[in-house]
Amino acid sequence: IGVGFGNDPLPLDLPCSEKSDRWCSLTNARSLVGRAQFELAQADSLEDFEGAMYRISVDENQYKVLGGFYLFMCSFDGIMVAHGVLPDEAFGQPLSEIFVALELGTKEEGEAVHETFRSAVSGEHPVAWVKYQWRDLLEEEVHTKVAFLVKAQFGEEMFYVGAGFRFVTDKILAGPLGETCSDQYNLPCSFRTAHQLSSHSL
Repeated sequence: IGVGFGNDPLPLDLPCSEKSDRWCSLTNARSLVGRAQFELAQADSLEDFEGAMYRISVDENQYKVLGGFYLFMCSFDGIMVAHGVLPDEAFGQPLSEIFVALELGTKEEGEAVHETFRSAVSGEHPVAWVKYQWRDLLEEEVHTKVAFLVKAQFGEEMFYVGAGFRFVTDKILAGPLGETCSDQYNLPCSFRTAHQLSSHSL
């Protein structure tokens, strides 16, 4: 028994920003993760698999999206193996230690993020949407983000691959003259608001 599908990545939805959970944020996260998942699954050797991880980190045409979207990838042991924006010295390090070294948070917070990701895709369903706590600097307030994750595997080693964005509604929901958008009419802002609310509910 076989099942086929088109060998084309999900089209990106631009312009978009990872700073809010608009409908386009969901589309772009799924597109990036799908591209990575397909390339990793095609690897016939460890060299091919490592080459795919390298491209996930550096290939801005395939694995980054204007607006702040990028991929990250860790082993189930918590070791960072690919990331679209972290410096080179982060690779090969535990996520918990990266949190401390780059002042993203505490070691415990890094361990909690890793366990949230790992457990989400380690069961029977190796694809998941996950909410998690994040901050860009230690002195900042924690905010909620959402990531789309899939499990990847080479030999006996398991990994998770994901792309995330902030879990916050977009503020640009005004009507054509700057007034509050109304649900009584089929204005452009009505479509934007409907997409915004439906994506936030996911």
